[in-house]
Amino acid sequence: MTQSIKEIAIELTIFSGKMVLDDWMWRAFGYNKRPKRGAFFTKFISRSRIVRETFLIREIFIACCSSGLIALSSKVDTDMISKIIGLIIDSLLNVDGVTAAFRFNSRREAENYILEGINEYMKEDIGNFNTVLFDRAQSFTEEYINKRWLVSAARLIVDKDSPLVTINETTKELLNNAIIYDI
Repeated sequence: MTQSIKEIAIELTIFSGKMVLDDWMWRAFGYNKRPKRGAFFTKFISRSRIVRETFLIREIFIACCSSGLIALSSKVDTDMISKIIGLIIDSLLNVDGVTAAFRFNSRREAENYILEGINEYMKEDIGNFNTVLFDRAQSFTEEYINKRWLVSAARLIVDKDSPLVTINETTKELLNNAIIYDI
């Protein structure tokens, strides 16, 4: 089956978005399952918990996308990766309510945060994603960081069931098929 890079990028966006909803990811960070509550009930949750959850919502998506992008970068040039990143950001943010679901104040804030995050992860090998995640957690969550997250972040790269590993391997498999290198 022949797929275009655009189709692969959209699949990567969808799969990464699903990982934000996946209980496995949340359990890796000490939650029993993904937190589910409406905006009304968020007012009754501690600030530290909201900051941590907001960070994880955003970072799970970014790390998952970056995992697939690293696999893509072995087949396409830097200019094409930039176009794919733009496509991923547009695909995500064009869905109604996503900006609010990721707790961004504006589309511009979302674009900047996601782009910055992807660029940070893309500088590293997937084996170093745990360090990037923990460094970003310290930077964005300030005093709210949970120190156990260092171990949690390590699970994302060593556990065979980790979505980061799955996305990277799945993208590599897709790239072994016939690809139309055009957006």
